[in-house]
Amino acid sequence: MADSRLISSPERDELLRSLRDRVHAFIAIWLFDPGANRLVYVSPAFERLWGRRLQALDDPSYEWEKSIHPDDRERILRLLRARAAYDEEYRIIRPDGTLRWVRDHAFPVEDASRGTARMGGVVEDVNERRELETQVRHAQKIDSIGHLAGGVAHDFNNLLTVIAGNAELLLNAHSREDLRHLVSEISHACERGASLTRQLLAFSRRQILDPKVLDLNAIVRDAEKLLIRLVGDEVVLTTELGSDLHAVRMDPGCLTQILMNLALNARDAMPSGGSLVIETWNAHQGLPGAADLDPSPPSNWVVLSIADTGTGMPPEVRARALEPFFTTKGPGKGTGLGLSVVYGIVEQSGGHIEILSEPDRGTRVNVYLPAVDGAEMAASHAHSATRGHETILLVEQDAHVRKLAAGALQASNYDVLVAGSGEDALRMAAAHVGSVHLLITDIAEPARASSQTLGSLTARFPEMQVLYTSGYPADALPKVGRGTAVLRKPYTPVTLTSKVRDVLDRRD
Repeated sequence: MADSRLISSPERDELLRSLRDRVHAFIAIWLFDPGANRLVYVSPAFERLWGRRLQALDDPSYEWEKSIHPDDRERILRLLRARAAYDEEYRIIRPDGTLRWVRDHAFPVEDASRGTARMGGVVEDVNERRELETQVRHAQKIDSIGHLAGGVAHDFNNLLTVIAGNAELLLNAHSREDLRHLVSEISHACERGASLTRQLLAFSRRQILDPKVLDLNAIVRDAEKLLIRLVGDEVVLTTELGSDLHAVRMDPGCLTQILMNLALNARDAMPSGGSLVIETWNAHQGLPGAADLDPSPPSNWVVLSIADTGTGMPPEVRARALEPFFTTKGPGKGTGLGLSVVYGIVEQSGGHIEILSEPDRGTRVNVYLPAVDGAEMAASHAHSATRGHETILLVEQDAHVRKLAAGALQASNYDVLVAGSGEDALRMAAAHVGSVHLLITDIAEPARASSQTLGSLTARFPEMQVLYTSGYPADALPKVGRGTAVLRKPYTPVTLTSKVRDVLDRRD
């Protein structure tokens, strides 16, 4: 009795034809004659992978080997001429200049009539897998460097807080011009050190942000004079700022950093001069590559676009442009952090970055930032004086930072209770008669101890606000319900008292 599972011959033939057509659509089959140095057959999938018509093989001027990337070409040609089996991955260059990774399984094919061996094989598209592997390596590299930066950030920022804070006090206390100049240099050096720490944390998206509702056009106008000096006389800088631009929620320092980094990159791409255009506009359409982002992205975006007329980037450089420490500049001319810092800031702020570039046709970087409504913009304009009368409990392990912060708060008329640890803070709170309006605590204790201290203090003073200070990266912040306000280190007396006033005025 015949097995009912067997398919009849006509059905089987039709199924095999369908299967063959599907395989041919995704896998290119080829046959190569090493003696004549030419491809004698390719299957239809060649057109999809190589981006060329099959008829290209009949054109005597078509040099098929030049479609292999120069860095891979000699290796593949050597294997072909050796007539030995191989299994290799390499890049091909399509007519539009884009690169594609393929995996080539090759083997010798005996030709009895000629007495020689040809080479045959199958090529499959592995571009998506390669891109995914690159993204994973990129993420691992960012995470490793972020952990390294986070490990030193806290102690380094504590040191900078003491130096910058005392420099500011000296600057305000003395009128001698020579002394003021020296103190000013100290302040600038501290800011450069703080900027370096922020950059290391920014591209790994571990930076502590202090977002505010901002007018992007106003930020660009304020930075324009600085940017003109930055790019030099050979570059013509123009701005085309959109009207009725939505507000954005960003850390203002980070927004200025984005402008500076992109302007510096553009300047370096125009060694003989050129044009740099900064534009802003509202975008209501979907984002480029939105499918890879949050499934429910904001409906409105504000775009900051920086376009230059420089050398541009080939596809392989553009594909790596956001990698940390990747640079095409010579030694001493670039760190490779510029674009990766911008990428980290934008991603951490809920935005998206798009790079459009071609060799000799310049580069345009579009930064998409989530828009906020007018009500938030109006609320953000409220400003308070930095002086007050409230009672503040200051908890800071570093003695030098503790002394600086306490002095700044007392000078602004606050009643300050000073503690060096959570245990000290609990003892002082138990002995204190009256209210505590604000707890300022450094995130340096183990998370559990810090959480227990906070719980005890908020139970005793339920109306107390909380302000965290930290030189740690953002992912080191304790996950607690209260105390969402954060002041990043290094800070100065002015930035401390200003932040304190903001937090206290938020009570209502």
